[in-house]
Amino acid sequence: MAGCILESMRVPDVIPDCVVFLCVKEEDGRVSYRGTAFQVAVRSEAAPEDRGWSYLVTARHNVFDSLDQYRQLYARLNAISGDAQLVELPRKWWMCPDDDASDVAVLRFPPSEDESTLAPIPNTMFATKDVVQAQKIGIGEDVIVTGLFSEVAGRHRNLPVVRAGIIAAMPEEPLQDLRSGLDYRAYMVELRSFGGLSGSPVFVRLDPNRAYGVGGNMTRYYLLGLIRGHWDSYGPVKFPDNEIETMNLGMGIVTPIDEVCRVLFQSSEVHWRRQRERVYRVDMSGGRWTPEPP
Repeated sequence: MAGCILESMRVPDVIPDCVVFLCVKEEDGRVSYRGTAFQVAVRSEAAPEDRGWSYLVTARHNVFDSLDQYRQLYARLNAISGDAQLVELPRKWWMCPDDDASDVAVLRFPPSEDESTLAPIPNTMFATKDVVQAQKIGIGEDVIVTGLFSEVAGRHRNLPVVRAGIIAAMPEEPLQDLRSGLDYRAYMVELRSFGGLSGSPVFVRLDPNRAYGVGGNMTRYYLLGLIRGHWDSYGPVKFPDNEIETMNLGMGIVTPIDEVCRVLFQSSEVHWRRQRERVYRVDMSGGRWTPEPP
């Protein structure tokens, strides 16, 4: 699998560098954190070296629970200049087509290499169903999660934390969403996912001796999905109203990356926008990256 990250020992920099913190502003101007989002890049197989199309991904409840209470949602990201910066996010989020149970939200979020340290995860690194089968990923695999630790977000810069766990259950039998009563499929991971990790990317870590079709002696990381919620001491899956203050029971819920793929590759509007931008790039810059058209 050529698209995976190869690393010898430590967690590669792209894992903490792909995340931003979602936040809102209170009436007194204070910034309140609502969860985590991360950047992904869709790249063409014909030109894998191209930056491609970048998107921000998070749990849907992070977005709409915040917008129900506040007018504006912000992303806090680390600037190359040194400090963190707040970026106003558009309200144009996409969800899974025809699936009200899905807890995924996707936003067009162009590269900002000249302004921030944000590093997107390419779609070639996604642990889709085919990759999971090919790599024989299953119960007991190591997982890494990175995102917001609400107690220490960072005074001047984002300080994403990295947490480790294992896959406790595969998405074989549907779980039930307590808000809607709808069924959904998810991985269960044994993980201390304190408040703030909702929307965080979850990576599966494969040791060198797990080389199915991949040579070498390097550890490999694939993007398994994103944190949907967790079970806490008050009952089943909790969401943001009091998530920051709750203590969970050590079992997190992970939305499979296939649901993000459904938005990126099956949504007719997302596909149409990529086609529109592709034509714009060729017309205006000979195929090089330019800002998206107005």
